[in-house]
Amino acid sequence: NNGDGGLEFYEFGAYSSSNGDATFRATGVNASGNTNEGIYFYYAPAWANDGNATATFTNVTLVGNGEYGLYSGDYGAYAGDGNATLIFSGVNASGNGDSGLYFGTYGAYVDYGGDAVTILDNVTLNNNTNNGAFFTYYAAYAGNDGDARLTMTGVTATGNGEYGVYAGASSDDYSTYVTIANSTFSGNTNSGLYINELYASDTLTFSLTGSTFSNNGDNGLEISTLSDPISVGPNNTFTGNGDFGVANYSGVDITINGNYWGGAAPVGSGTAPADYLTNNVTPPLTWNVTP
Repeated sequence: NNGDGGLEFYEFGAYSSSNGDATFRATGVNASGNTNEGIYFYYAPAWANDGNATATFTNVTLVGNGEYGLYSGDYGAYAGDGNATLIFSGVNASGNGDSGLYFGTYGAYVDYGGDAVTILDNVTLNNNTNNGAFFTYYAAYAGNDGDARLTMTGVTATGNGEYGVYAGASSDDYSTYVTIANSTFSGNTNSGLYINELYASDTLTFSLTGSTFSNNGDNGLEISTLSDPISVGPNNTFTGNGDFGVANYSGVDITINGNYWGGAAPVGSGTAPADYLTNNVTPPLTWNVTP
């Protein structure tokens, strides 16, 4: 309940200029009810020019701040030559005056020689004025000689004024791995989960299972750009969204299989627009009625 921010870092949380790692950890912190941000980083929580960068937030509460729950002007974790890892576990970033979690450029970012990893595990992102979580470019980006990995498990993003989660992942040289499981994206004004781009120079691996996309103002799941075909399913629920359950604008085919919909039939005969799909969806299709 401070008149400004809760915790403010006017450059970095942890910094290594050369030949060393940078590690930032926040555990059990409650930065709530502040006039501005709960936690503020001008550049990044962790930055290593020649080493590994790791930023970990565990059991952190960022609720009811006047602006952002957590704001980072550039990166979550930046590694010039090493691995970059950004982890949120057991974090509640809800009811903030802007976004719950905000990154001005990237989540985990690697220039050379390492993997970029961003993990959201059991994270609550509800009822923020703008977005639940917003990664302006990518949540995970690996430039040269590394993989990009984005994992969201047990994420709840509901009732946000814009997107539930806005994110992407890219590897310029190697592979990109995205896993989304047992998460809920519901009641957001725009789309529940907006994926701006998934790109891999080598292999793109995408898994979306056991998640619910319901009653979002635009789309349940919206995909803008893909480098390769992906599959969605099984055991996801798409229902009651204002435009489409799955909106694929990438021009690259996706496969939809074994999910639950508000209607029992494919395009043109569902019970609501949310039961429809855009183009570029390939068989096999399994159309099940929500129990």
